[in-house]
Amino acid sequence: MSLYDLEIIDLDVFVKEGKVVDAKCSGNKVRGFEKSFIGKDANTFYELLPRVLATCSQSEIKEGKFESEKFDANDGNYISFAESIRGSLIHKYEIEKGRITSYKIIQPTTFIASPKGALESAVIGLPIKDPKNPTELSLTVSSLDTCFVTMVRVYENDKLVTTKRIGGFC
Repeated sequence: MSLYDLEIIDLDVFVKEGKVVDAKCSGNKVRGFEKSFIGKDANTFYELLPRVLATCSQSEIKEGKFESEKFDANDGNYISFAESIRGSLIHKYEIEKGRITSYKIIQPTTFIASPKGALESAVIGLPIKDPKNPTELSLTVSSLDTCFVTMVRVYENDKLVTTKRIGGFC
């Protein structure tokens, strides 16, 4: 099991007459990265970055040493962001007495897989040839975000016909 198996998005898809008529997205995200930073010395935070970057196979850092200049982190509230292949990645953190006291990551999945978000919108209206083997759903879900794992439950005429795990390719 990888860390990305812990970040599962649930997607219930409702099919009638060969077409997706409704979809409901919810998540049970485990915020492991965020919790692992709490209480750490903010002035050595740069030492934790390789752990974050190494969890995704798409990262530029595969092996070797990650180098960063040492820096002094003052108490306060901070926001940093970067553009990733999946969209904007935002880190918000607070430092008190030299320690990280709060850490939040707002990742592209937060927007893509939110209720009434892009994932739901992308599948509603999608033609489904075989609800027991919804290849069309696999392609659509994977095209939006390859890193998150989505557990898709397909209902045809309000009866569960299949469950499928999609994604988690990072």
